[in-house]
Amino acid sequence: EHKDEIKLTPEAIRKYGIRTGAAKKRKLASRIVAPARLTFNTEAMAVIGSAVQGRVAEVKVRAGDKVEKGAELLIVESPELGEAQSDLLQKRAAVIAAEGAVDPAKSAFDRAQKLFDETKGISLTELQKRDVEYKSAQNALLIAKAAAAAAENKLTLLGMDQPSIDVLLKSSKINPRYVVRSPLAGMVVERTVNLGELAKTEREKQMGVADTATLWALVGVPGARLQEVVRDAKVTITV
Repeated sequence: EHKDEIKLTPEAIRKYGIRTGAAKKRKLASRIVAPARLTFNTEAMAVIGSAVQGRVAEVKVRAGDKVEKGAELLIVESPELGEAQSDLLQKRAAVIAAEGAVDPAKSAFDRAQKLFDETKGISLTELQKRDVEYKSAQNALLIAKAAAAAAENKLTLLGMDQPSIDVLLKSSKINPRYVVRSPLAGMVVERTVNLGELAKTEREKQMGVADTATLWALVGVPGARLQEVVRDAKVTITV
C-alpha cells in the first residue's frame, strides 16, 4: 500500500533540518525588502537666515555643534539696523520736543480764555489764534508719537526684542550688531555662511538646525506592492 513511500535516515533528517508537525490553516504574511534612507524630521527642523543685511562679524557655531534654544549662531554688522536705531532715537527726540510745546501752548490758551471771559481784555481773534496754536501743538505730539511707534515697530521687525529697544532708548547708543539665534534646541546640520561674508535678507538659508532626537526613515516601496503596505505594519530597519 505504500510503494511510493520514502524513508529518511535520522542522519539525513538532522542534516537537512526536516521538521514534522500537524497541518493547520494560517494567513500568509508578505514581506517587502526595500531601500530606505534616514533623514531629519522636518517638523522639528529650522531654516535660519538673517532679517537684516550686513557683514558677518562672528560665526558662533560649526556644523555638528549642539545648540540650545535661543543660542547665538551668527552676529551680523548691519548698517540697516544702525540706521533704524538712529531713526528711532530721532523720532523719540521729536516726541520730547513736541511734548515740551504742548504745555506752553495750553497755558497761553488758558490765560487768553480767562482774560477774554473776565475783562474782554483780548480780542476773539487773538483767543482763536491761541486755540489753534494749542490744538496744533497737540496734533504735532500725536504725529510725533505715531512716527516713533512706527520706528520702534520697524526695529521689532528687524529682530530686536523689547529689552534691547529699552536699552537703546535709555543709553541712546547705537548698536548695529544683529544676533541670529536658534529658534529650537538641536544640532547644526548645515552652515552655508562664513566669516566676513555678506548676509543678505533674500538668502533664505544660512544655517539649518534640527532636533535629532527623532529621525524619519523614507522607504522606497515599489508601486506594484503598495497595496501590501498598511498602517501599523511592523517595520524593521537595518542600517
